[in-house]
This record gives sequence, C-alpha cells and structure tokens, in this order.
Amino acid sequence: MFTIALCLPGAAAGPRPIRALCEAYFSQRGESASIDAPSAADLPALMRYDLIFLSAAGSRPNGLDTAAALRKGGYSGALIFLAAGPEYAMEAFSLSALQYFIPPVTAPRLEEALDRLTAARRSPALAVPAKPGLVRIRCAEIEYVECTDHILHFHLTDGRRISSTTLRVPLRIALEPLLADARFYQPHRSYVVNLDAVQLLSESEFCMMSGAKVPVPKGRAAEARAAFLAAAQKSF
Repeated sequence: MFTIALCLPGAAAGPRPIRALCEAYFSQRGESASIDAPSAADLPALMRYDLIFLSAAGSRPNGLDTAAALRKGGYSGALIFLAAGPEYAMEAFSLSALQYFIPPVTAPRLEEALDRLTAARRSPALAVPAKPGLVRIRCAEIEYVECTDHILHFHLTDGRRISSTTLRVPLRIALEPLLADARFYQPHRSYVVNLDAVQLLSESEFCMMSGAKVPVPKGRAAEARAAFLAAAQKSF
C-alpha cells in the first residue's frame, strides 16, 4: 500500500482535487493507497509517508522549508511540489523532488509522476549473500554501496545497512547487475551510488540524501558530473 500525505492549502489544485486524482490512479491499477491530510508541522508523522505533496507558494516558511527539514531528518520518500510559478523549481529539485507542478494539475501530468514512483517500487532486486542468508534488496532502495575489507555494505534509503559476506571477486563484478542500470554509477573503486539519491555533487564528492559523502577522485570529476546531469534530466 502506498501512503500519501496532502500538505496543501485548499481542497483543489486543478480541475479535480489532488486526492481524487490519486484515488483514481491507484483504483484503475488495482492498487491500494492511503491518503491523509496531516499537518505540515508534524515532521515525525510525515516521515512515514511514501509520497508527500507540499506547497512551494506563499511566504516563507512554506513547503520547501518543510521538505528541507524532512530531508535533513533522513526522509527518503517522494516529494511533489505545487507552486504558482517556476521561481522555486531549482530549490525543489535540489531537495530531490519527484515533480514540480504549476497548477492546474491534470490527470495525465500527475499520472506520469506517479508512474515513476510506482515503477521504483517494482524495480529489480538483488539477492545479496549475508550472514543470515540471502537477502533480497530492491535496487531502487539502495542509496549507495561501500566496499571495505572485501565486504559490501548496502546503505538503503530508509536508513538500514545490509552487509554481505566476504567477496571473492572485484566490486565491479559483484555489482555488475546493478551497474547495468544507468541510475547507478561507480565514482570510486570502493563505492557505487544511486544517482537518484544524490542531493549535491561538489568537485570532490557526492552528497547523498542521508548526508553521507561519497568521494569522487579528481580524475573522474568530469565523468561524475556528466552522469549526475544525465540522471537529473530524467527527473524533469
């Protein structure tokens, strides 16, 4: 079940209310969704939702500030912003927004964004050998992978970490199925990052949504930038 929070002023943001559009989307696909309208000030409650709609309109603080606080607190779910104009788009996408809408929000526009969200839920998975046994990890849930002392540490978007048993092959070979997906990039011999989970790329490191830092060697800075830009363009 998908959980959705509507932190929006007013009941409608287009020809049909957002709630009705979401309900129709999931109903038509035979999936269930729980849709609530919690207070934007209740950050602990918001952390449990898969998708949050926020307003980027009006005086500050607004939904952008709520989103920044959520990301700082480790929220890894999806964010959709509604705004009166394009002036806050860059700030919204720096917070890894799933979409930035300037109303009216029509069914086709919202469906495209929700398709990307639900596709991530149905993403391929890896079977990782760990001490308890084989652990199934959905690729879309991986924030980054770190290799230390021949062990893979999968850092997930929900804050969990799953460690493999000792590797007997190089990192690139062990993660070959993951690296076949363009969303994943290896900037360093010991790391693989999910580009969809990157908040910022500096000259020397990827800054992940969780706040973790992944190094980028100087000689790979241009390549890392190109990979990051290509992934970001797919979000528009």
